[in-house]
Amino acid sequence: MRADEVDESELAINMMEEPPIAINDCLPLEIVTMVFKYLDCKSLTKAAMTNKFWYELLNSKDIQKSFKNECMELFDNRHMYAATKKYLVQFEDWKNMFIFRPRVRCDGIYFADVKYWHDGLTEFGDYNPIHMIKYYVFLQFSSDGKMIYAQTSLEPEIFLEKLGRKKIKVDEGIYYIKNRTINIEIQKGRQAFCHTYRMEGKVNAPSDNFVLTSKYILDVESQTCSTLREKNHGKAVFEFTKTKQNYMPK
Repeated sequence: MRADEVDESELAINMMEEPPIAINDCLPLEIVTMVFKYLDCKSLTKAAMTNKFWYELLNSKDIQKSFKNECMELFDNRHMYAATKKYLVQFEDWKNMFIFRPRVRCDGIYFADVKYWHDGLTEFGDYNPIHMIKYYVFLQFSSDGKMIYAQTSLEPEIFLEKLGRKKIKVDEGIYYIKNRTINIEIQKGRQAFCHTYRMEGKVNAPSDNFVLTSKYILDVESQTCSTLREKNHGKAVFEFTKTKQNYMPK
């Protein structure tokens, strides 16, 4: 074997002996802290178990200051959430508040698969037909307090494709958040259709999902309400799907 030839097995052993480059060895602390802010909730909960450096970083004063700024931006400056500081008692620190406090995602869509049984028309005899009704509810939120709402019998893929080509009409409205509830209002003429949703996330169990709890119609002029009673609709869970496309009207 010539002197310039390298034994492949020896080269592989040498490569295995070289320690991998850690993120903290090649990036300053400020950059590493900024990277953590772009992780989703589930990734942040697991990041502390990666190594000692990440564990200490996620519990340091620097990361707490960074998460405080993020919490003030998410839960205070947009005026859609309740005050931020009082939740420190519940979540203990700013990092836990950022990870575990329920929030509305504005970088994707929410879908609910609604199913319920409906009695059919009886024409002859004792036969009582029962039909299963199925449809989808679509919601998308914007960070400025606006939202769009739609009901459809189309499958989500077909519905979104038609929505992207503006072949489907949607309802526009506004929303605000109080404690663990999302309140939306869609005004049509003299009536406002109001929905209330309960967020599913809680401490040590982060979730982007929420559940419909009530629906009512508000007469704008007389300020009278009439409740919409719908069988089993409140059991539908709205699940989040991330997407790059924004369907909000300009």
